[in-house]
Amino acid sequence: PELLTCEDMSLFSLALMAYQIERPQYYRLSGPDWMRQLPGFDVSARVPAGATKDDLAAMMQTMLADRFKLVVHRESREAQEFDLVVAKGGPKFTESAAPAKDAANGGAKGDASDKPKPAADGYPTLPPGHRAAIIDDRAHFHDPQMSITFLAAMLATQLAKPVHDATGLSGTYDIDLYWDTAIHANPPGPGEQTPDQGPTLIQAVQEQLG
Repeated sequence: PELLTCEDMSLFSLALMAYQIERPQYYRLSGPDWMRQLPGFDVSARVPAGATKDDLAAMMQTMLADRFKLVVHRESREAQEFDLVVAKGGPKFTESAAPAKDAANGGAKGDASDKPKPAADGYPTLPPGHRAAIIDDRAHFHDPQMSITFLAAMLATQLAKPVHDATGLSGTYDIDLYWDTAIHANPPGPGEQTPDQGPTLIQAVQEQLG
């Protein structure tokens, strides 16, 4: 409670903390691309005893203005937003199975030494304990116990736009997604997509999840 330590954090992430913008509303903060780039910054700061979360946020705002010369302003904007709905053919995912139990801790556990590796198609394999990975612009996300509300929040974070859960699905589901982050960031024009490129995130949601 009396020490703030941040390692290798982008200026964008520091600003999210300072202005208390939480997932999935990261889209509320916009700025130059370099704000998101790493390597980032290390911050070590003393916090007065008894400081509240709001006090810390105000201190971080002052620090960013003093040390980084960060200038911010608030404005209203019209923005595209999405409704997440079930396709006509119905969802392509299944309800979650009962989670595997581990005798030591009562839940599934992965080996920390296992790391995601690219499969033959270039998409990362996810060892137990890993939910997401990106290797050479190929992304793989898998959660065997995921609510659609949380899926909508994840999509909002990735798309940097609001995503509302309008599916009416209230259970937990086995969600598995593969997409190309480069093509997601820079969608091709008509006829420009090549066979070795994967789907955008929106295409992946439509095609793989229904």
